[in-house]
Amino acid sequence: MAEFSDNHPNISPERRKQLREGILDRPERSYLLSGPSRYGKTRMMEELFERTPFTKARQHSQCFLNAKEWQDSMTDAANGRYHSPTWGNTKESDGSNVYPLVSPRNLAAGQMGDVKAAVFIDDIDKLKGSDFINGEFWALLEVIMRQKHQLVLSTNLDKEQFYAHFGRTIAGRIIEHCVWVEFKDKQEVTNG
Repeated sequence: MAEFSDNHPNISPERRKQLREGILDRPERSYLLSGPSRYGKTRMMEELFERTPFTKARQHSQCFLNAKEWQDSMTDAANGRYHSPTWGNTKESDGSNVYPLVSPRNLAAGQMGDVKAAVFIDDIDKLKGSDFINGEFWALLEVIMRQKHQLVLSTNLDKEQFYAHFGRTIAGRIIEHCVWVEFKDKQEVTNG
């Protein structure tokens, strides 16, 4: 996976250093990375995904997917069309990704044994707002928070837009669990 570049053109060198130190020095935390497209949020998530310390100790199960992949897997599972052989990203023989079913039931049932999960979902604001998907996402958030799993999300929305998109209940639960990080210049890494 690509590394968060120290010469990313849309962010000042000072802010890049602050982001690296604020996030990558604490890879076990939950984050919501926010900012415009092409500011390096996905690259930062990829690097953070690789650095999660629990992975090296095999005490963590990880999954990295985008919002559309998560939504499609949930819809396919509900319609009996989804098979997930293992937890964690795997590859088919043709090299395509096979995503685990990151469902609230799988996490709550402890299908990963005693290990914690690290769930990384890129472009979370791309979720479609159907009742089914909203319900599954709410249930996933509740399990992640109750069992203290790691959650890392990205969005192109600012905080006001995020609340408008997800509603106060869902947005509030996410922000309660995750450190909100703005991918802009002259912003601090803040929580809530």
